[in-house]
Amino acid sequence: MSALDKLLGREPETTEAVPGVLDQVREQLFAIDPSFTIARREELKNQIAELDAAIVDTERRNGELRVEIATITADGMDPLKASEAVLTGSKPQRLVPELEAEREHLIVAVKGLRLRAAAAREDLVRVTRPIASEIAAAFDHLIDEFEAEAMENVARLAAIYATLAALGNAATSTRAEAFRAALRDVVGQSASNGLIAGRQLQTPDDVVALNDVPAMGQLKYAIPDAVSMPDAPVHLNAAIMSMVSRTHQDPERDHGSLRGMTAARSSTGNERAWGRWSAD
Repeated sequence: MSALDKLLGREPETTEAVPGVLDQVREQLFAIDPSFTIARREELKNQIAELDAAIVDTERRNGELRVEIATITADGMDPLKASEAVLTGSKPQRLVPELEAEREHLIVAVKGLRLRAAAAREDLVRVTRPIASEIAAAFDHLIDEFEAEAMENVARLAAIYATLAALGNAATSTRAEAFRAALRDVVGQSASNGLIAGRQLQTPDDVVALNDVPAMGQLKYAIPDAVSMPDAPVHLNAAIMSMVSRTHQDPERDHGSLRGMTAARSSTGNERAWGRWSAD
C-alpha cells in the first residue's frame, strides 16, 4: 500500500474505507488541549494593549509638561494663579524644577513601558511553541510513511538511471540522453539528501547480458555491470556558486576556477553517461 493510500485510508484496488495514517494524525490532534495557549494569548494581547495605551498617555503628559515648562520659562509664574492659591488654600502653581523632575520620571517610565511591551510581544510569539511541537509530533508517523515511500521510489528511479547510464554507449538518441540527464539530476540530488546510499549502482543482469548479442560487440564500449552514483546538480552546489562569483570577479584566474572544475566534472559526467569504464 502506498503512502497516499495509507493517507486516504484506502485498501489497494478497493474503495473500502479503512483507518489511515491521516486518521491517526487527526486523533492525535484532537487529543491536544489548546485552552492554555488560547488563554495565554488573550492575556498577552490584553497586556500589550494596556502597555501601549499607557505609553500613549505617558507621552501625552510628557508633551503637556514640556509646554508648561516652556511657558513658565518664557513668561514666569502667573501672579493671578499664585494669589488664587493663597486665597483658597489650593495647591500652588508648580515650579519649573518640580515639573522637570516629573518629566524626567516619565521619560524613564516610557522606556520601561516599551521594554515590558516588547517582552510581552516576544512572549506572544513564543506562546505557541509548545503546542506547535505537539502538533508537529502528531505528524511524525505520516512523515515516516512518506519518507519510506519516497526512498522506495528513489530506489526505483536509481535503478532506471543505472540502466540508462550503462546503456550510454548504445542508447545514444537525443531523447535517451535528455531522459538520462534528467534522472542523473534527480538521483544525484536524492543521494546528496540521503534518500539513497552507496557509491555505485548495479546494472540489471539481463541488461548486462545484452553484451552477448553479436551486434553489440561492434560498439567500442561494453555495457558495464555497475555505474557510479551521480553527484548533485552543479547549480544546486553552494561551493560551485561561490566559485562562479569569484570567477566573474577575476576571469583570468584559472587555477581552481569554475571552468576547470566544470570541465573536469563534464568529462567525468560524460564518461559515466556514455559507459566509458573500460580501456580501448
